[in-house]
Parts: sequence; C-alpha cells; structure tokens
Amino acid sequence: MADTDQTPQPKKISPATKEKISVWWKRIIVIGFLLPVFVLIGIWLGLKFVDLDSYKPDVEQVFLDKTGHQLSLEGPIKLNLFPFNLNLSELKVLNLAGFNNPLFAEIESVDVNLSLWQFFISKKIIIEAIELEKAKLYLEVNQQGQENWQGLLNLAGLSKPLSTGFVKVSNTPVSEPTSTVNNWQLKTLISQNAEVFFVNKQKNTHWQVLNFDFMAFDILPDTPFNIVSELNFAHSLNDAKYHFKLSNQLNISKNLDLWKVSDWRGSINVSLADEYKVPSFLLTTHGKQVILNLNTRQLSAENVAVDSQKGNIATSFEVDFLDEIHSQGQINSEKINLKKWFRNFGISYPDFVKSTVLNTISFSSEWQQTEDEIAFKNLDVRWDDTVLTGKVLLQKTSSGENRTLFDMTVNEINLDLYQAKVTKVTKKGPLVETYLPLGLPISTLKKMNVEGSLQFGSLRAGGLKYENVNITVFAEKGIIDLAPLDAQLYGGNLTSKLRLDVTGKTPAYNWSGKVKQLELKPFLKDGWSYSRLDSKLNAHFNFKTKGVNSYLLKQNLAGTFNANTAEGQYLGVNLIQLLKNEKDNSPKYSTQFTSLKLRGKINEGVFRARKFNLTTKEMSAIGVGMYDLNKNWLDGSLHVTFHSPPEALQLLKGLEVPIRVKGLAGKAVWTVEN
Repeated sequence: MADTDQTPQPKKISPATKEKISVWWKRIIVIGFLLPVFVLIGIWLGLKFVDLDSYKPDVEQVFLDKTGHQLSLEGPIKLNLFPFNLNLSELKVLNLAGFNNPLFAEIESVDVNLSLWQFFISKKIIIEAIELEKAKLYLEVNQQGQENWQGLLNLAGLSKPLSTGFVKVSNTPVSEPTSTVNNWQLKTLISQNAEVFFVNKQKNTHWQVLNFDFMAFDILPDTPFNIVSELNFAHSLNDAKYHFKLSNQLNISKNLDLWKVSDWRGSINVSLADEYKVPSFLLTTHGKQVILNLNTRQLSAENVAVDSQKGNIATSFEVDFLDEIHSQGQINSEKINLKKWFRNFGISYPDFVKSTVLNTISFSSEWQQTEDEIAFKNLDVRWDDTVLTGKVLLQKTSSGENRTLFDMTVNEINLDLYQAKVTKVTKKGPLVETYLPLGLPISTLKKMNVEGSLQFGSLRAGGLKYENVNITVFAEKGIIDLAPLDAQLYGGNLTSKLRLDVTGKTPAYNWSGKVKQLELKPFLKDGWSYSRLDSKLNAHFNFKTKGVNSYLLKQNLAGTFNANTAEGQYLGVNLIQLLKNEKDNSPKYSTQFTSLKLRGKINEGVFRARKFNLTTKEMSAIGVGMYDLNKNWLDGSLHVTFHSPPEALQLLKGLEVPIRVKGLAGKAVWTVEN
C-alpha cells in the first residue's frame, strides 16, 4: 500500500491581505507613539497655564503654623516637564521678634526632581532628587538667652511631637497622624555652598560654617547609604580655621524617626593666617556609630575619636532629651602635646622658663548631665609627675546662677617649675620677669560661686615645701574663703584661714592662723635665702593687705605677728665676742639662746617690734626696732644685761649694754653703742 501525505497545507495570504495588515500595523504604531506624545504635550500645555504662584500663600501659612517663622517665596515657582522637576528660588525665612538678624534662613534655589513615570502611570508625585544651592542659616542666642531655632526643631521633629499634624488637600487642612509617612526614596540629595552662622549675644561668641557641600546617592529607608560632606569652620574663641572632609554611612528609618551614622572616617585640617607663620596640621576622625532616636528622644555615640601625632581624644555618650536633657558618657585622651596644640590653634601659650614642663597631658573622666547640673566623676588628669583625681559638679541654682562643687586630690606638684617669662620694655631696655600663669581675672573671681576641697600630698610654691595640704574653698558674691588652709611644713604644722575680697576696686586679703614647731633655718633658707636663724618657731599671725602684685601686697601689708621659740641660735654674730670688740660675721660664730619672744605690728609693709626678749645662759636682752619688707631693711637696738658674764666681761655684770643692728637683712651691721 502506498503512503499518503495528509499534512494540511497553509493557506496562502493574498497580496491584498498583506497590504491591509501592514497598513493597520502602521496605524497602531503611529497611534501608540503619538498618544503619549499628545498626552505629554497636553500636560506640558497644562503646566504652562497653571499659575503655581497662587499656591504661595498656602505654603507660607503651613510653614508659619509649623515653625512660627514667616516664609517668603520671592522667586517664581516653576514646574518643568523635561526634566520633570519643581524649582523654587529666593526663599527667605524671617527671624522671630527680639533677635538681631532680620533673617533666619535663605536659599538661593531648590530643585526637586520628580518621577515622570510614576506621575504618568500611577498619578503619584514621587521625589527622586533634591538639590539645594547656597542655603544660609542664621542661628542666634539673644541677650536674654532666647534661641531662635525652636521652630526648626519643630519642623525636624526634635521637639515634643504634636498630637496631630496637617496634610494639604485642596484648601482644607485634614488631620493625619504624624507617625504616618509615605514610602520615600531619593536617588540624589545634594547641597552646595551652604553656610551656617551662629551668634551668642550673651557670651559674645560666634562661629560659622562656610562652603558646606554634601552629597548622598541611592537613599532608601532602612537601608544604609553613603554620604560625603566637606566644610570650613571658624570660631571666635581662636584664630584657627578648620577644613572638614567626612564620609560615612547613614541609615534613616521609613518614618524618619531613627537615624544611624556608622563607620565614618574623615580629616580635619587646621590652619592659621599667614602672619602666624605656623604650618597647618592634620587631624583624623573616626567612629563606630551615632544613633538618633526621635521616638525615645535619645542620642548615643560609640567610640568617637580624633587622632593626630600630637595626641588623641576619644568619647562615648548617651543623651536623653525627652522632657529634660540628660546625658552620660566618658572621654579619654592620651599624650596631648599642649604646646603644639595651642600653637596650631592660635592660642597663646606661656613661655615657661623650664621648657620641658607640660610637654604632654592625659585625662579621662565620666560625666552625667541633667537639666540643672553636670557631674564629672572619676576625673584623672596626668602631666609631668602630677596626678589629679576627684570629681567636679557644675550646678545651676534656683536663682539661675552657676555653682561649682569639687573634691580633688593632687599627689604632688611643684608650682615653681611652671614659672613663665615675660619681657617688659623699660627705659633701661628690655627687662625679663617671671610669673606664675595661674591667676584668674578679677571679673572671673567676682562671679565665682564655688565650694569644695582640695588636698595636696606635696606642694611646692615660692621655694617653700608643704606636705599634706588641706584646703576648703567657699566663694560667693566676690568673697573667697580658704578655710581651713592647713599644711605640714618643715617639721611643723600650719593651721590658718585666708579670705580674698574682690567686691571692691582692689582685691583685699586677710590671712590669719598659727604655726607650731616650724624649723626656721630650712624654712627661711628655701623662702628667702636666709639661714642665720636656727630654731623651732611657734607663732600667731593676722595679716591684711590689698593689691594685684607682690609690690603692692608688701606695701599695703598690715596686721600683727607674735612668735616665740625655745632653744636655738643666731648664726654670724656672737654677742659676747662683739662686746669684746672681736667683730666677725663668719657663720662659725653664733649666739646660742634658750628662748626668744617677739611681738609687733605691721603697717604699710613695716614691722615694728613692740616686745623683743632674748635669753641666753649668760644674759638677757630686750629690744625694739623695725623691719621694712619693701626695702628689706632692718633697724633696731638691744639692751643686753649680763647675769653670768665670762671672766673677761665681769665688769659688765648687772649692767645694761646697748647694741645697735642696722642694714639689709642678712647683711646688717652689729655695733656696741657707748
């Protein structure tokens, strides 16, 4: 049987049919192309004839309601189709009443790129990119302490949230929960040439941020994205200028209530004007994480650090600002080279006589802050051979004044090592003097409100050595009390109190107290390079003076001084040899005494002895005289009576012999008067 092919054969399309199909496909293609073109042309024509400027009053009113600031949209509102974007220009935000600058903010232009596809297909306005050009912000604290940026915090959600918000629908405000935020994303966020200016009228300080640029791409909620920024910063506290370059990852939650900055790195270039002739130096900064939670009103930072070859600083902290500001954290620094940091930041640094002091300083502390106080605990500061530990509490009283409480301990410090040099021009030419750069301005002393205790294991000042120094400080309304002011020194004990009164034009001092069993020879040698009197001193004193330098303090010194000693000796003069006319000021000669008593008053820096009693095995003496501290001049007389004279002076037994002493202390001449 033969095979039969039963496969159906396709019908042949006639040329006429093919021509009809081709015509219809051309029509479909033309319609498919022209339809969206006509739609876009229609949209474009519609945009051309829509007066967007008519919406300005509505926008300005919403901004006023949200922030309390008046917004002025001075430039035209433009909506372009290609590219599909909204352009606003010449935006100005007026300042609140009571502030110096009439403007709070101004922006040269804002470009908002929109998604044409979403608008055309889904009829939604989706923002793809925002670009700001020359945005300026003017922050200010006025003389009354009021801040002009509270409205900005309201707009950013950093203040207490409102129970309801408003969304613009036609011309009717409709309530909408503030926690609801639509899905958002941006391909690009750019700001160029932004500036921020800050002025504090109360403290007479200011700072500014210039040339602030930042860029961020592929911005999605709950997804980390990279952000790069660069800016210049300057502050009125010093002449240094700072150039920052930073890059980090930023993660923003869908509802804009959680912001996370992580793994940032950057550089800070610090420079001074050319006249300083100081090269710029580079700092690096890095950190693990900073989190801002607007729901819980908390800000936290972990391992924020600034490093350089001249030392490093690191800190971690938490801030709670729900109702009142609370914060806590810790800060650590190691081997900060103060001289180089001061030099590069344009801050005057003392010219220390000993150049090796204060080469490096390290410190660490924990802190806690509430609305009314800041506490620094476990404070540890180290420089040279000195270690300072303790705690400090900064409080704001009910009257609004600042008060400082402290309890600190210093192991050892030699203040004489920190003498600095200053050159003064005199008629005789340049004169180099030294000073201790620890003094506080009178204006600062008048405002001091301080209470605390300070202990020194070892303290050296003015050549004198003090051990186990215990000082309690109380300062208020220009009166500063150091009571007690106690110490162990040269085998004896000092118990005293000191009051400094700066309520008048000239600081006034009142120091009173007593010393027991003070070894005079090393005491006088270290303090005044005078070593002729060797004994143990017991004394009461009450000194008053006023002035701003050592010359005036000595010139105005007044008060009383009463002293007595037990056994001792006066080196350089032997009264018996003097009466024998054997003059010799050699230290090998001395007058041994069993007791010495001195009482007197000081007026205008001159001490006048009202009672002077000297007793030896051979004689007794009474005396009068004066010692001028201003001139270091001694002038007095002794009336000596021998009770048991040596054989060569038996003729003087029972007689009174006058002796005169006169001259510079330590070089005074002793003579027997006829």
